[in-house]
Formats: sequence, structure tokens, C-alpha cells
Amino acid sequence: TIDAVHVACGLIDETVAAADPELAQHLCAHALSARIYAFPWVLSLGTCFPPLSQAVALLDFLFTQGVHGIVACAAARVCSMRTPLLASQRPMQVLQQLPSMKAADVVAQAGEITERLEWGLLERIRTHPYTHTMAAVSGGEREKKEKSRERKRLERTV
Repeated sequence: TIDAVHVACGLIDETVAAADPELAQHLCAHALSARIYAFPWVLSLGTCFPPLSQAVALLDFLFTQGVHGIVACAAARVCSMRTPLLASQRPMQVLQQLPSMKAADVVAQAGEITERLEWGLLERIRTHPYTHTMAAVSGGEREKKEKSRERKRLERTV
């Protein structure tokens, strides 16, 4: 659903932040969230990445492993462009001119990123296509409770 696409974009931001905090901070400093640059990526399940043969290979992975995998794959695409993104004062221009995709590389990097994520984020990624509504995206009660729990968990670790 379109609600799940919005939620996935938020999860991409969290995934990039967990995988590469410096890159996430740079994107944030330029007011770039995944809702701006990754919405078409998620909506199309990555088929907007050229070349078509690689987009089909990515679709094959997503259909066999689960469409929730687009979150890690999109985060992998962003992290793979770390150097030009950090060097740019206009990172959106870099994100608009993606290099050709190699599905096997994206899937491999997505797997590496996924292995480093905390369980709670992984579970939200896994379930987001089925459990979120627009109310959750716009600050519904469930989302507020999840954020409160996460805040308390972080306070305990500090």
C-alpha cells in the first residue's frame, strides 16, 4: 500500500543512520530524507534502477525473500554512493543521477547492512508492508508508543 511506502521511507532513513551515521547526518543537514529521494525506488520496488536486466534480478530477490527487503536495498544504494554524497554540497543531484545498478552487489550490501541492525528495527522492516497505516505515519498512537519505548531503551543504554 502507499502507507507502507511512506513507512518504508522512514525505515530507510533509520537504516542509513544505523549503517552510516555520518552519511545520514550529511543528508539530514541538507534536508534530505528518504521520503524525498527514495519514494520512487520503494514504490517501484527498485525497477526504476537501470539497467532493466538488473532491476528484474532485484525483483526476483524481493519476490523470493520478501518485499520488505527494498528497505535494505535502498539503504545499500545510498551507502554505496557515500563518497560522492559526502563530497557534494548538493547531494540530491548525486541521488538523481544513480550509477547503473548491479543487483548482486546491492543484495550483498543490503545483507551486510541487515546483519548490523538491531532486532527492533529489523522487525519493523520485516512487518511494515502488513502492519502500518497512514495513521502510524502521521504520528498515530502506535507510532508514539514505539518511539517512547525506543527512547526509554536508549536512555537505559546511556
